[in-house]
Amino acid sequence: MLGIEITRDGFEWALRHAALSSYRPVFHASHEDWKREVKAMPVRIQWDPERDWRLQPIAGTRAIQIGLSGKAIEHYVNEWIVGIENVTPIARIAAAAAATGNAPPALPSASERPYPLDSVTAAAICTH
Repeated sequence: MLGIEITRDGFEWALRHAALSSYRPVFHASHEDWKREVKAMPVRIQWDPERDWRLQPIAGTRAIQIGLSGKAIEHYVNEWIVGIENVTPIARIAAAAAATGNAPPALPSASERPYPLDSVTAAAICTH
C-alpha cells in the first residue's frame, strides 16, 4: 500500500474542479445541472463515513474520496506528486488490530485535523 504526498496547490486545484459523485437536491438546482457539472469537471468527490480502528463509523465525521480523470490525472502525475511512501506496515498494524480487537499503538490518523478550506470551496464540495 502506498501513501502519495501531493502539493497543497494540487489538492486545492482538484477540490475547485470537482463535482459530487451523486445528485443531491440540497446542493444542485436540478438533476440536469448536476449531470452537466459532472461532465464538465475532471474530479469526482464522494463523502463516506470515517471509521475508527475497529472499522466502525465515527459519528459526525466524514472522509473524502477523490477520483481523478482527464486533465486532473495529467496534473497529478506530472506536477502534484512530491513523495511516495510504503505504508503497508501501518496498514498491517491497523488490520491486525481490527481482526483481534486489540487497540493498536498510535496510528497516523490520531494526528489528523480538518483541512482548512475557504468558504467558496467548502460550499462547492458540500462540507457545510
